[in-house]
Amino acid sequence: MKNLLTLAVLAVVVIISGCTQGINQTPTQSTTTLAQPSTVIEKFVGGDDFKVIGYPGTWKTKLTKEAILFIGPQESGVVVMFSVIRPSRKQASVLEDFALNMTGSDVAIISKSPRKVNGMEAYEVVSTFTDVDRSQKIKAKDVFVNTPVGVYELLFTSPEASYEKYVQMFEDSIAIFELSSTDSKTTTTTPEATELSSTPPKSECSGFSYFAIKNHKLTESTLMLDIQNGANDITVVGVDLGGNELTTSLIPISANEKAVVIATGSIPLTIGSEYRSRLTITYNLGSSSDKHEDVGTCTGVVQ
Repeated sequence: MKNLLTLAVLAVVVIISGCTQGINQTPTQSTTTLAQPSTVIEKFVGGDDFKVIGYPGTWKTKLTKEAILFIGPQESGVVVMFSVIRPSRKQASVLEDFALNMTGSDVAIISKSPRKVNGMEAYEVVSTFTDVDRSQKIKAKDVFVNTPVGVYELLFTSPEASYEKYVQMFEDSIAIFELSSTDSKTTTTTPEATELSSTPPKSECSGFSYFAIKNHKLTESTLMLDIQNGANDITVVGVDLGGNELTTSLIPISANEKAVVIATGSIPLTIGSEYRSRLTITYNLGSSSDKHEDVGTCTGVVQ
């Protein structure tokens, strides 16, 4: 089944049909006209949640504990809307698995594929389902965005017959989705990484004395580590790959727990390059500010 939060949001689609009066529109900072000439996409400032996302300027907004709702016009008695569902868990190690698990089996999936949202890793699922009254077929575009603070779900729903009429407004709105500066770090240019063309392409990290790296993925700008923590509560405060000091937010990991650590930076390796690089993970134990290091070696192919 769909996750309970998504079901709650979809229920709102039916509940607010014909009764959107009294929902206040949030003031915005600025406006810009995007792909559709007749549609003005305004910027909604997310505050503690995220920096900004777009939404059609004539639509209403409503904030709940779990989500921010952008409420559009009625079509066939059902309100067109999209939602920014706040993350409730850590980053997904395999975003496709996370997205399909959250989508569930009670919908008919039309398409599914990886994508980008303003440069961020995302996964899209388009599906249809019948609303709670069993009187309308609803079409949904569910976009899951992997971020350092967890997976944001950007969900668009509309009666199937009106989907094409509004879906571009949703795309224009999420095209400017941006994290706050505390969650999305800028990349930095650092010394060279080690690149050995003769390195076997097998992807693995080994040689660590405290952590166990179950899996890792390296692109030209991002290193993703699937970490098994040791016997203490820790906070990851730094990641260095082959002399490249990468940027990561402070990531707490409880004792003996798993977590995905994502670090970004300028890595002078190209897609398809084989590498064998020294990996240094810097961390604090518990609430202490004393820094500790665990060092090993990672090999693989840049993806």
